[in-house]
Amino acid sequence: MTSTTDHQHDWTETTQPDDTPRTWACAICPATATQCATCHRILDTHGRVCDHCVSRARNDIREIRDLYQLLPDVIAAAAGLHAIRYDTRFGAGEPRRANDTTILGGAAMVMAAGGTADKTRLGRGETTIDPALLDAERRDPPSVRAVLTFWEEAWRDAQQQPDPQTTALNDTVEYLAANTAWAAQHADTWTDYRADLRDLIGRLRFLTGASKAPVRSEVPCPECGGTVVQKWTNAGLDDTHTCTRCHTTWPSHAHFARALRATFHDLPTTNPDTLVTLDDARRILPDLKRNTFNVWLKRDRGRADAGHPRQMPEHGTDPHGKPLYRLGDIATKLNPAPEVA
Repeated sequence: MTSTTDHQHDWTETTQPDDTPRTWACAICPATATQCATCHRILDTHGRVCDHCVSRARNDIREIRDLYQLLPDVIAAAAGLHAIRYDTRFGAGEPRRANDTTILGGAAMVMAAGGTADKTRLGRGETTIDPALLDAERRDPPSVRAVLTFWEEAWRDAQQQPDPQTTALNDTVEYLAANTAWAAQHADTWTDYRADLRDLIGRLRFLTGASKAPVRSEVPCPECGGTVVQKWTNAGLDDTHTCTRCHTTWPSHAHFARALRATFHDLPTTNPDTLVTLDDARRILPDLKRNTFNVWLKRDRGRADAGHPRQMPEHGTDPHGKPLYRLGDIATKLNPAPEVA
């Protein structure tokens, strides 16, 4: 990269169809730039990886250390309940295989234990590898300690540094953090390193509960129709229900249910053109039975076959492929107006 530092660059992309990586030129001065090898944004510093990506890699390795320290609690909680099968490639009810594994503490135990980070190497005394078993190993949770130790050894070898004086995880993490800038700019395996870190973080966040997404309510917000969620706290699932659109909150499920009942009670009258699935309709109209609704549909389709207009036609489907019906049509069928004498 060439640059000047007396103004804000005005970058124009100059990448040709067959060029890799992408390139840019400043419209004000002769400066040029290429893309960051990690985030692929304009690299406005020297080297091949931007400062932001280097900093993020340091934060990631330290987050792995912090999450790793939570694994003993995860293992203890799991062991107190039952043995957990960490190999989840096969669905419930499927037969066990010879290489299926059930370990007390599940994936947390595997990630907290020692192991090897390179599953393509032959073991001592082995001359061949069963492809099926090799594939099974690649799907297993990795050992955090083994992965990080592997990268420390690789970086020390590349820089012709002596072997580490300790194998403590904290020391390995601090070594990797201290050498992140060097690896970002010089290590041929930087992309592989970042992939390993992302894999470890994703698995550890899941195991420790750090990545638990808010639980979405099956029904929309009675105020604006938005999505209502409950967030996780250190004590478990929070009782508070919050709309992500209008930010209305209800302190408990009972309060939320009461608000829904009040809104849904009037919905067939105030918003009869609302399109709903059968499940939605049953929440709004508590007296509606699934079997009754299916009988109505069968008779309604029979009317259509006989040339009569349908009373409850479908109006497309929801994102999950379920048929949509006009709420007013269902309400009228459920509570028909009294016949005039």
